[in-house]
Amino acid sequence: MSARQSLLVVVLAVLALASGIAVWQLRERESPAALVGPPRSDYHVENFELISFDEGGEEAFWLSGPRMARHPQLGTLELEQPRLGMPSEPQRWRGRAERGWVSADADRVRLIGNVELRSDVDPGEGVMRLSTDSLDLLPDEDRAETDAAVTVQGPGSILRGRGLRADLGTREVQLLSEVTGRYEPIRR
Repeated sequence: MSARQSLLVVVLAVLALASGIAVWQLRERESPAALVGPPRSDYHVENFELISFDEGGEEAFWLSGPRMARHPQLGTLELEQPRLGMPSEPQRWRGRAERGWVSADADRVRLIGNVELRSDVDPGEGVMRLSTDSLDLLPDEDRAETDAAVTVQGPGSILRGRGLRADLGTREVQLLSEVTGRYEPIRR
């Protein structure tokens, strides 16, 4: 090979290398993954009181607590340390929990963590208390339900089980499984 041919091969190799580097630098770079996390709330309210009405304009339930935030896309409410009241005829029920959640159309209220729901005193029936870790309330239907372990205390009885379906208006309670009970006579 002549010196001229060798020089041509070297120049072509340098040009090929330079064009490869240029193409590599001009390539589309991967953009970093977008930060995806929980959306910020539309708004939050501190020391709130909320009253929800049913379709007939009657009070369905009320809530109060130190903080409430609304989810921007879903329209649901997240609650901290909620206190709840429900006017289930002929009773009123009051509840509390560590956290809570309300569906966008307010047809379901979920109480989470150290949940206690109790009926107001009825002279004929006495106080009924439900304790669990999670409880769903359906105010329009006067019902409560959970699949978690639950304790039901009433005058002279303590029932424990897993899973609960309750009619809050009639105070009829159904424990679904693992049921145990203790009955004591009521002292008068």
